[in-house]
Amino acid sequence: QDHERHAGGLPGSSSAPDLADTPPTLPPIQTPARTGYITRAAGEDEWNIQGCEQLGNLCVLQLYDETTVVCQAYERIAETRSSTSESNYDAPQGMPWLYYGLLNHQDASAIAGTVPQLTLDLSSSGAGVSSLPFVLATYALNGTFLGLQNVSAQLQFCPPTPQSSGWLLPGYSYAEQCTVQLFGLASDSLDTVFYDLFLTDDTNTLIPVPVRILNFLSAGVQVNAGGSGTATTGNRLFRRFFLADNAAGTQDGIISALRVATTVTVWITKADSDGSIYIPMVDIEYSERDATLVSDTDASTFSAPAFSFTVHYTMSMSSFYNTMQIVFSLLCIFAGMVAFHRARIWSDRNYAPAEQWDMH
Repeated sequence: QDHERHAGGLPGSSSAPDLADTPPTLPPIQTPARTGYITRAAGEDEWNIQGCEQLGNLCVLQLYDETTVVCQAYERIAETRSSTSESNYDAPQGMPWLYYGLLNHQDASAIAGTVPQLTLDLSSSGAGVSSLPFVLATYALNGTFLGLQNVSAQLQFCPPTPQSSGWLLPGYSYAEQCTVQLFGLASDSLDTVFYDLFLTDDTNTLIPVPVRILNFLSAGVQVNAGGSGTATTGNRLFRRFFLADNAAGTQDGIISALRVATTVTVWITKADSDGSIYIPMVDIEYSERDATLVSDTDASTFSAPAFSFTVHYTMSMSSFYNTMQIVFSLLCIFAGMVAFHRARIWSDRNYAPAEQWDMH
């Protein structure tokens, strides 16, 4: 499916997706209000769960920039707390899980190679679930847990239609685009919501789904740019994300900056077993606007940008390459046997039994 619509007044997106190969580099938003948030979030009691949740949310608003005060404070505390799970989960005790590999130093490729215990009905045979069971855990900016939601169209800014949840059907790729008016987001109060995405497996266990922030910078390099559902080596993966925020750029009640997702891409890769998939991957690219310049009469992409939501179903090429390597090896062996057999036939036809080979 492919839709293009105009979402008049819907507060949901920001700048048009960057047409360059790399996402835009977004600087940290630093305001006095944020400094107050940091003070309350970090506090003297680092075991205050809501305060730690708030600290984590502020780091997410910085797009996980490890040079910022909030992300450095989060990492400093998190590295003193071992993971509570015996699996490869990397969640520090008493804190929100933000970074993959922070504690166990596991590479993104190992995470992407995980196959959850979930059987999908990819052939409409009735064997397996017929809809991807995604679940969102939601949090307020101050760290309050808002509850769990079954996913339908929450990741999309375009006006809902009967087809909006079609991307959850196993095996079907999906694409939707629309333009979004930002004036409402720039002029109204927005309750920024943070999300942790999960996939429910066959045992009703919530399996964490990793997120790649395409704008993320590591030592000045966009390590997540240009990835795909299977090309993850060297990437940095995260857990929590937001879709739209104007609180971070608000000072004295005046909204000065907007930061929102402009592209959301879900990668779902088929695994080798029938009906199984690798853990999904979600790519998010953010853009930023000067809120004071956004106008309800401006029809350009500055005030009315494009938003895209895409789902890619792919097949892992590793099994294909392994199969081709085996086939190629067998063909080489067969070709060698044929050549040897033909040489024997030629030799039998051209030399008598007692005839000696002329070695001179």
